[in-house]
Amino acid sequence: MEVAQLKTLIDKIKSAKSVDDLDKIKDEIQPRSDYQSLDDKYPKIGFQITANDIKDLEQQNILRGVDFKELNQEGLKTPLEKLLYAVLWKQGDLVKLKHIIEGIKSTEKSDFDKKEALVFFQFGKFLGSENEPIIDQHVLRAFGIFKTEDEHKIEEYRKMELIEFKHKSLIEDYKQWLNKLPLNKNQDALFKIDRILMSIGKKIKYRNKKNL
Repeated sequence: MEVAQLKTLIDKIKSAKSVDDLDKIKDEIQPRSDYQSLDDKYPKIGFQITANDIKDLEQQNILRGVDFKELNQEGLKTPLEKLLYAVLWKQGDLVKLKHIIEGIKSTEKSDFDKKEALVFFQFGKFLGSENEPIIDQHVLRAFGIFKTEDEHKIEEYRKMELIEFKHKSLIEDYKQWLNKLPLNKNQDALFKIDRILMSIGKKIKYRNKKNL
């Protein structure tokens, strides 16, 4: 994907007035079957986990602080809870829950000084609030390229592999940009915008000759 095409597509997001408009933008990027595969892997999340929910788990001695390595396994009551815990354990992902929980708790604050695992931290903020987006390297790469004309910055974003603390201001800029969109209160629209930016960010990533 060329930078000019990326900017055109994201400009169309800015002017979209309906979910149907966003679907048309998606169709310009890749076939609907590709999006269906993505949606099957990452279906829309339809629930929240609040800071009070985390406090309840701590009071029940299921969570001991924010470190899931110290989770009281005796507190897992249902087969589903045990199954999901087992999957996280097998994948070596238990430690990531610490950062998600910190993100959920941070929704009570206006600012944060988190310096690591920002993707999982922001995912926690998303779970804990209706006003926070999901963020990953592809979304942030697409947005970063969209908002700059600096060729050196564009190359930096195309090569970006990880979201780091230095990207905090870019994350905040992205949130403000989302809040100014006509569809900023429509959760279905925000879900589709995330999918569009993720797809654009993947296509423009500096990996091989196809992306040059």
